[in-house]
Amino acid sequence: MASPLQKLLQAAGLSHAHLARQAQVSKSVVWRIAKHGQWTQRSKTNAQIQTVIAQLLTDEDLPAEQIAKAMAWQPKKQKAQSRPEKHSEPSARATKPVALISKTIEGNPDMLLRKHPVREETRAHFGLAADPFVDDLRSASDVVNHKTFRLALTQMRSVAKHGGMMALLGESGAGKSTARRMLLDEFQSKSNFVIIEPKTLGMDENVQTGSIMKSAHIAEAIIARLDPTAKLRRSPEARNTQLEQMLKNSFLGGRKHVLLIEEAHRLHWSTIKQLKGFYELESGFTPMLAIILIGQTELRHKLKEGDSELREFVARCQVVDLAPLGESLKEYITFKLKRVGGDLDAVLEKGALEALVKRLTITTQRGTARQAFGAEAGISKVYPLAVHNLLAAAMNAADELGAPKVTAQIVEGAGL
Repeated sequence: MASPLQKLLQAAGLSHAHLARQAQVSKSVVWRIAKHGQWTQRSKTNAQIQTVIAQLLTDEDLPAEQIAKAMAWQPKKQKAQSRPEKHSEPSARATKPVALISKTIEGNPDMLLRKHPVREETRAHFGLAADPFVDDLRSASDVVNHKTFRLALTQMRSVAKHGGMMALLGESGAGKSTARRMLLDEFQSKSNFVIIEPKTLGMDENVQTGSIMKSAHIAEAIIARLDPTAKLRRSPEARNTQLEQMLKNSFLGGRKHVLLIEEAHRLHWSTIKQLKGFYELESGFTPMLAIILIGQTELRHKLKEGDSELREFVARCQVVDLAPLGESLKEYITFKLKRVGGDLDAVLEKGALEALVKRLTITTQRGTARQAFGAEAGISKVYPLAVHNLLAAAMNAADELGAPKVTAQIVEGAGL
């Protein structure tokens, strides 16, 4: 049910975004005030917002008494909220109780909020030396080696060392590029490993929307990586012979070769089909080229078992999913905060983690988002990038509200 203030804003055609810009606060702060009567703990900020609201609504010829009454409205407290918990003392800066918002972001399968940097004022509020989510990967020691990431990286290492074909799939922001960087960091320093990364500017599976990466481009990339000074043979047959001979010489010299293709969901199906030919370049019984594809979940549709065109490739390609953080969420956030001098318990109130999971879960008819914390109900989108954006927005909102910590209620309204 809309609050009195929300009804007045709707009647006047005033959006939360417009009001936030005029008052120079975040939209989530305005959303909490308009929807639930939850004002900040800073009197100066409240006075600023009240002045803007009163001016905008007065300009729409709404009665001053009606405006004042709407801004003074507060939701009724639930009985359970009116009884203080035993053995606890309320914080002097605690936020006002509001009804929990049972909102999930349905209809948005990507679940990616826009980028929210942790502001300087917010960093000071929580005692952080820097933004924990910006430019946070400078070396392998900065990577959170949590369970789901560790499993995916282990599979990539195995293929690189022992051969084979695999496809690493993950949502946008799941950590695929980080896994690639970790693999490169580990193997490029080893003289017996050759990592080949063919690039096609504007690569896409459709010639109308971009450039198709063809098998010839891959062959050229392999030759150039093995010998940057080599002159390419003109005919396809001569170039293929050149490629195979160069691979064999390198292989017999004790080197392992890994073909690594990022954004593989943009590969044309015919190029994927031809990858099997590269994999079949052998020295005796041993394939000389391991193949690792990295792409978004759209690649799964191309690797369907029922596809007759790609069945030979699919039968030989191992598919590995970079799963959501799940039970590793607490470990992940703890690590990120610790790197910049923060502490999880000093930033997040009890229940905030569960609220974060709820916001980043698409519920199913049989399950609820609340069950998704460590369970299999709903579709979890608890991936690093989504966690970064939502948590940064919640931390900024907590600072604006004057709340000592990020609460479940703040998470539920952050970034809206």
